[in-house]
Amino acid sequence: MKYYMYDQESKQFTQAVEVDINTIPSQYQERRFNSDNEPYFVLKQIKAITLSDGSVIPQVPNGTHLEAPGVPEEGFIRVFLDGQWQVIPDYRKAGYFNTDTGQEVIILPGHKPTDKQTNIPRPAASYKWVAGEWVEDADARVNRLSQEARVKRDELLVGADLAYNIARDSGDDEKVAVISTYRQALRDLPDQAGFPETIEWPKY
Repeated sequence: MKYYMYDQESKQFTQAVEVDINTIPSQYQERRFNSDNEPYFVLKQIKAITLSDGSVIPQVPNGTHLEAPGVPEEGFIRVFLDGQWQVIPDYRKAGYFNTDTGQEVIILPGHKPTDKQTNIPRPAASYKWVAGEWVEDADARVNRLSQEARVKRDELLVGADLAYNIARDSGDDEKVAVISTYRQALRDLPDQAGFPETIEWPKY
């Protein structure tokens, strides 16, 4: 005879244990009936049970059942809820996120996502959850685009500075003048009317 055990907190199926029902002392048994009105027994003791043959069942969960929980499909788990085995989606594998913080959260077995959780990841820190979707805050968007543009501008300036030094050292005054204009245009980038939404990147 097999007993099917589940975790007391999450209610998720953990393991099946083979037990001789005749060796279980009666004080550890509780008679119940299944949906077909057939009797079965569950173990009442949470602590380890010493059987009449001297063997021990360690840490038997309260309410361990004889009924098998079935085999779930990929992405589902077996849990014991409302007095019976149920197969429910395993939300832990889907990846859920807090709609207030955008941080990933763990959905415990036997639980469902709340209205404060979504399986849609936040695109960036500048986004807020509004009416069932991530919407970028206008001010935060400007700050993000501005920062991204300044990072790119600074990278271009590094290359321009190198090209300027090479042109100066080689005595190429015409190229020095062109690169000087280009470098100044990069520095003046934040002064453009459309910055940072619309940017005209200077070239040389």
